[in-house]
Amino acid sequence: MKKLNYQKIKFKLKYIGIIFIPIIIIGIWILFTIKTKNSEENFKKIKSIEKIEVEKIHNILLSDIIGVTSDLMYLSQNPQLDRYLNDKLVSLDTVENDFLLFSKNKKLYGQIRYLNEKGKEKIRINYKNNQTHVVPKNELQDKSDRYYFKDSVILEKNHVFLSDFDLNKENGKIEVPLNPTLRFATPVFDSKGNNKGIIIINYFGKKLLNNINKKLRNDGSSFLINNYSYYLKSDEKNKEWGFMFKEKQDVNFKNEYPKIWEQTQNNDFGKVFKNNILFTYSKIYPNIKSDKNYYWIIFTKSDLSKYEYENNIDFFQRVLLLTAIALLLSVMYSNSKYSEYEHSRILTEKNKELFHNSTIDKLTDIYNRNHLIVLFEKEFSKSLRHNLDLICLIIDLDSFKMVNDTYGHLTGDYVLKTVAKLVKENIRNEDIFGRYGGDEFFLILPQTSLDDGKKVAEKIKNRIKEYTFQAKDITFNVSFSVGISKLDPSMKTIDDLIEKADVSLYESKERRKKLLLLKKS
Repeated sequence: MKKLNYQKIKFKLKYIGIIFIPIIIIGIWILFTIKTKNSEENFKKIKSIEKIEVEKIHNILLSDIIGVTSDLMYLSQNPQLDRYLNDKLVSLDTVENDFLLFSKNKKLYGQIRYLNEKGKEKIRINYKNNQTHVVPKNELQDKSDRYYFKDSVILEKNHVFLSDFDLNKENGKIEVPLNPTLRFATPVFDSKGNNKGIIIINYFGKKLLNNINKKLRNDGSSFLINNYSYYLKSDEKNKEWGFMFKEKQDVNFKNEYPKIWEQTQNNDFGKVFKNNILFTYSKIYPNIKSDKNYYWIIFTKSDLSKYEYENNIDFFQRVLLLTAIALLLSVMYSNSKYSEYEHSRILTEKNKELFHNSTIDKLTDIYNRNHLIVLFEKEFSKSLRHNLDLICLIIDLDSFKMVNDTYGHLTGDYVLKTVAKLVKENIRNEDIFGRYGGDEFFLILPQTSLDDGKKVAEKIKNRIKEYTFQAKDITFNVSFSVGISKLDPSMKTIDDLIEKADVSLYESKERRKKLLLLKKS
């Protein structure tokens, strides 16, 4: 009894393994492939999202800069200012009133000023705390020594000076609360082309940064830096404006991510993948006409670790589920197999018998020799009895041994399969085609005249001759010889028809040898 139970357990374990192991191996491979594909798709999706994010911020910044530049050009081309600069037919107060009205409507500019060619303020409109006012004449200052005047007064017409994006200072001290500021300036000229000073506006940088914040993700993964790698915008506020404070001179992107910074220097747009973190960046040149050395860099940072972690968790959960299902199926299968065990011997014998009586050649997928002869004999008897035409073709590959010796038996098998396929494509359904042995094929053409049989042979020959075989990166062609015979009343068995086709085959090979010798000579 114990021995019986042992055999039963052994039998079941065997069939459990037969099902369980392949399911687990194939299943895990499929799940791993899915996991890898999900990782790739996640990465592609994240790259696409980050690109869109960067482009979105880029467009916001560019739109703001274009808008401010457009306002600056509008002020510099103000008709009242033009009259004042050319013929003094209007007073400076008229220009000042236009600028004041513009400032009230825009509410974007901390200061709008006109400085004459000597750098003296002639008009200054201040906007602060939602209040706009004109600075009295006696409070206007000489700004001729300021960098923004010196750099902008020498520009060509319609060119714009843009200051560094920094914090506004009052009396030499950084204004509190912090007031990020951008100064836009452009020279103005009279009708004779004489320089008459500059128009300069102070743009509230906080407005620009707020416009960015409205479109950003709230996960601290987007930031804006200048060309010196200092943070202009970061969700970590203590990192911002490091270049404005002595104690924060080392707080910058270059020090935090030196290798990432290095890789961004030669391209205006790109992606850098480092330590499972994807950095996507785009440079924007705010001072498009005047300075290509000054730029900002928009960065997004995406940590792929969390996506990979979620993907791994999902993978292991699926593996556990697969294991449970595989085990259940394996047990069910082994029980089923055990109940069929007593009948398996009969089934095995029948399968063996079926295998041995198989009619198809396994290599070439055409009739094997046994079945070919059976069908041949039937067709021979029928044709002889009803006085019908019957053609026998013997197809023998030339130098097939050389193919095997040169390229290997696998290539030889490939040639045999291909030749069989090419022949099948060029014969009728009622024709009998099979492998007689080795590289020799028989083709039986019922109700076919000798001329038509020769045409079929020629058609097959041309098709194989034109076909390019390939092995180990080398292409070659295959030739063959054909022997043909036609049934006549004197023939008693298929051997007579085969013998006559064999003679024809021999003659065909001899003709080919002579032809080759003539070509060589």
